[in-house]
Amino acid sequence: MSKVKIQGNASGTGVLTVTAPNTSTDRTITLPDESVTLGAATPSIDDNGDATAITINSSEQVGIGTTSPNETLRVGGTVKIAPTNQTGTLAFGGTDNSNVHVGIFRGAANSLSAGNSLNLAGYSSITFSASAALVGSQTERMRVTSDGLTFNGDTAAANALDDYEEGNWTPTWSPTGGSWSGTGVGKYTKIGRQVTASFNWIASAQATGTKFNSVGGLPFTSLNETTRYPATVSLNNAGYADHILMPTMSANSTSINLQMQSQSTGSHGEFTPSMTTSSTEISLTITYMTA
Repeated sequence: MSKVKIQGNASGTGVLTVTAPNTSTDRTITLPDESVTLGAATPSIDDNGDATAITINSSEQVGIGTTSPNETLRVGGTVKIAPTNQTGTLAFGGTDNSNVHVGIFRGAANSLSAGNSLNLAGYSSITFSASAALVGSQTERMRVTSDGLTFNGDTAAANALDDYEEGNWTPTWSPTGGSWSGTGVGKYTKIGRQVTASFNWIASAQATGTKFNSVGGLPFTSLNETTRYPATVSLNNAGYADHILMPTMSANSTSINLQMQSQSTGSHGEFTPSMTTSSTEISLTITYMTA
């Protein structure tokens, strides 16, 4: 049977007092099978008696790896939260045993399953602030909400940036009663509701048919309101003297209307296949709003 030894300190005059709890239930103190030192200028727990592992000061501040905590919890080293090799969650706030709605976690993109994405999760928003001030008093620069991104403290849903996209599109020509062969390469950038699309068309033959109504294939439908969007265009080896090509986009459309305008009289006319050649090249750019 193990023995219990209580030994006084020869150079000390203090009294060790063990007080029973105010209860009718027996209580037991079980010590681990290793040396443990309790007590110091600041109460602490030593690891094998050779270094302080955890410190709790009189302000109920806890230090791990430091003997001078100055916050509720201060860690002098790396904190790893990893129930498995590729997951881990640091949660903030909420009541005991509540679901986690705000936190930082490693996993798949927006998922607690194993993965290598760093995820930030906010119940109503995630804010980014920066200025020479204390945490909680800094200047907001960006906020992520369910509506998208807002900037500089603006929280209006109508002002949120909710999309950014880049991609390709193919211009399509449908001259009445004919066709036009060639190579067309289109690019677009969509920022929020604003789309900027461009293309370059190089003909391989003269177009056939009676007239061009439009060039289609734009990647997004224009806003359905009484607005016309003009395009800028460069036309080589096509058209006829004293006329310029006037492309515009109507509401609720994915096509650009094509007309020729006289520079001297201002009158409008049709852009017809007979105005093209086998070496015609058209470059066009348009910016418009989507719904």
